[in-house]
Amino acid sequence: MIEGYLPDVPYMATFIREIAPSWLDRVAVGNGVLPPRASSQQSFRYCELGCGLGVTPNILAATCPSGVFVGIDVLDYHIDYAKKTSAASGITNTLFKAGTFEETLDEQFEAFDYIVAHGVYSWIDQANCNHLLNFMERFLKPGGLCYISYNTLPGWNRWAPVQKLLLSIIDSCEDDPITCFKTAVETIREMKILGARYLNDNVMVDEFLNRADRLQIGYLVHEYLIPAWNPAYSIDVSSECKKRGLTFVGNAEQIKQRDDFIFKKNQIQLLDSSSYPSLRELNKDIILNTSFRRDVFVKSAKNLNTEEIFNMKSEQVFALNPASKDQDFMMRTAAGTLRFDNQAAKEIVAKLLCGPIKLSDIASDCMDESVTTGDVVNTADALWAVDIIRPVDQQVECPSLDKLNAALKLGI
Repeated sequence: MIEGYLPDVPYMATFIREIAPSWLDRVAVGNGVLPPRASSQQSFRYCELGCGLGVTPNILAATCPSGVFVGIDVLDYHIDYAKKTSAASGITNTLFKAGTFEETLDEQFEAFDYIVAHGVYSWIDQANCNHLLNFMERFLKPGGLCYISYNTLPGWNRWAPVQKLLLSIIDSCEDDPITCFKTAVETIREMKILGARYLNDNVMVDEFLNRADRLQIGYLVHEYLIPAWNPAYSIDVSSECKKRGLTFVGNAEQIKQRDDFIFKKNQIQLLDSSSYPSLRELNKDIILNTSFRRDVFVKSAKNLNTEEIFNMKSEQVFALNPASKDQDFMMRTAAGTLRFDNQAAKEIVAKLLCGPIKLSDIASDCMDESVTTGDVVNTADALWAVDIIRPVDQQVECPSLDKLNAALKLGI
């Protein structure tokens, strides 16, 4: 068992799009790093540490038949659920294994092209964080990508008093963790009504109570009741990764691909004055008061030149996000109002209404001959940054997908 982790509360069933190989590849290319795959048809190996109920590996396995997907989690219930979901869906390219990160260091896994860990880094103590990073060091291929998301300082400091109050209330509760959490939430709500100054002065309390009303209890309990609660500064995470030969690539959050979308000009000048990438990222976190990061690292990076970056971007397949069909091509950010009402954006959205397609194919089939491949690639960067489109793999037949959807709906 992992010290400080809650073993009795299953995590929620959820898909994390930012850990899909196509997404990670796009982050790498955008930051000038050669991704593990030259194309979405190339075979590859993928591992998720702390895979929970295995929803993401199972969905990726069903939609990416050229990959082998391994999920590791400390809870037997999670792994049993993931295995049953695979079996019920007819998915054959998955492997799920129960165990701690320390125990799995002794396994004889074939090396992976991608190793990801979503959120769990903040929910385990430092010893187990080291085991997680040691797993990445041992089993990631040269040129492979790893992803670590975590609660980040300084922003997460705003939550610390709320979490401390929750844990203190729950220490006096003798029920199960879920019942104790609900009791603690109602106690905080009542204290706020009775005029507790901190609870009324801190806007994060209102955000927490809103979260408690709308998010699944499996997430909330793990997020706030972990005794080993471990938010981190990005510069410290980067340092620990560097010790293991893992170099920072970029933040997987798409808006973070464009500094000009989220920082003012004088702030960018300040950021550019830092010659160290890890310090630059810390400066970003200080400016934005960042509370969560999705960081991508590479082992033995091969850097791309400008022409190679452009060529790889142009061959990327994108899909339209469902909520973007009636997009007004405008977004308000800290840097100002961004407008994308140009012909290239209209061409991209119009083509993607028919399904995923490569950017180069969009460019070659533009109704307006004045729109170049460069226009399409550059505009796609912006549309992805503001969540209108997303990178995906080339569409293939997915015979397991309907069964998988049925299995997930039934909660097998």
